[in-house]
Amino acid sequence: MARTNLITNASFRSATTGWSALSTASIALNTSTGFIGTSSLYVSNITSTSTGVELTNFVTIDESKDYSISGYLRINSEASAAVAGSITMRIVWANSSNTTVLTSTATLSVPKDSEWYRIGLTVPAATIPATAVKAKVAFIPTTSSTITEFYLDAVLFEQNSYIEEFYEDFNQVPSTIQSQIVSSNDSTVLSGSKQALENSIVNNALKKCLSHILAG
Repeated sequence: MARTNLITNASFRSATTGWSALSTASIALNTSTGFIGTSSLYVSNITSTSTGVELTNFVTIDESKDYSISGYLRINSEASAAVAGSITMRIVWANSSNTTVLTSTATLSVPKDSEWYRIGLTVPAATIPATAVKAKVAFIPTTSSTITEFYLDAVLFEQNSYIEEFYEDFNQVPSTIQSQIVSSNDSTVLSGSKQALENSIVNNALKKCLSHILAG
């Protein structure tokens, strides 16, 4: 089955487009580290459990389908204020009037060691209200007294009954990056490049997961 990541700018190749800071938090593009590629989202100025980052707009969903949602989180070891703590991934499911009809959450304890950790959640169709037509994901600290900043990358929201490796469609990658891979006026080469890019994204994610396992 063809996969579709409902998140636009899931690996932050387009700066902070499509994402918004919550409450007093600040968000910025970080170009020195990423789980996928070399960029990620830097979330700082966290002062409470209501501060963090969320999708700016809802994504359209089909309440009769299972969904899996995940993302990679990191707290740098050299961060002066941040220490290890828990981060919650929150998914709000809403009806056509933007009224929340369900909230799903997953929480992960993230060490302060400059490593990437994946948080994930599957939501079966049987638990999604029939009135739900859209959803929005957010990442917020469970323990704001200990976490003042964190990094986010490779966010995945797709129709699936289990969590797979990160996926980002070629068409979701900015045209400026597409053009660096291949000239857009060569449809034959572009098609091959699309597959190569998607394979590269998956392979990079698998290699990083393997390196973490071997290191452990």
